[in-house]
Amino acid sequence: MGVVIGVLCFIGFPIFLVLGIISAIKKNGSSKKHFIVSAVLLAGIVLASVLANNDTDAPNKLAVNKKENTNASKVDAKVEPKAKEGDATKAKATSEKANQKEQQQAVLDFEKEVYASEEEASPIFDNYQKSIEAFSAGTTDLLSVYNAAETARDASGTLMSRTNNLKTPKNVSKEVQKILNGAKNDLRLAYLSKKDAYKVVLSYIDDQKVSDMSKFQDLINTADQYMYSAMSEIADAKSKVGIKITNDKK
Repeated sequence: MGVVIGVLCFIGFPIFLVLGIISAIKKNGSSKKHFIVSAVLLAGIVLASVLANNDTDAPNKLAVNKKENTNASKVDAKVEPKAKEGDATKAKATSEKANQKEQQQAVLDFEKEVYASEEEASPIFDNYQKSIEAFSAGTTDLLSVYNAAETARDASGTLMSRTNNLKTPKNVSKEVQKILNGAKNDLRLAYLSKKDAYKVVLSYIDDQKVSDMSKFQDLINTADQYMYSAMSEIADAKSKVGIKITNDKK
């Protein structure tokens, strides 16, 4: 619309301007009227120019707004998947952390049960050692040593039975299960060796064969080796599930 008005004013302005000049020369009294019309047409040209600019800016603004909206939509489209991906990552990390804590607790419970059995039987094994020392010092008789050895033998059998019944946790990785099963087997062999060692002591007391006591020490050394291996395997299992290894018993 502004363009049309501008074209008409642009055509009319020079015409009325020339007519005004001619009228002024001829002095016929119409020059003033023509100059007024020329001035109005000039104003119309200016107004039409302003309107034309507005008409041009409007589509440009719409185009800019449309482009901005499109860009915003694209940004939102990119941000939304990233946000979902971030939520999924956080959820996965939380789940993995919870699973790790569950595995850690399972391994600690396994270790705790092993130590509980060992600590329960420890006074019995200590009592046997004290009875041997007392017999050597002449402060106790052979029957007391025999009874202490018999009790230690039975305790070793009990520990072996408990180890066989010890449950390997299922909520740990197969690698950790394998390690703990290895620890169980070494513990069983350790207690079996101890049981055989105390049987040798009882046999020595009955038959008085010096060679039996040599067998006792060999069996005790074997038991200690199996026990050390079992403790190392439990420590390895703890490390696999992210538990910091310390020298403290649980």
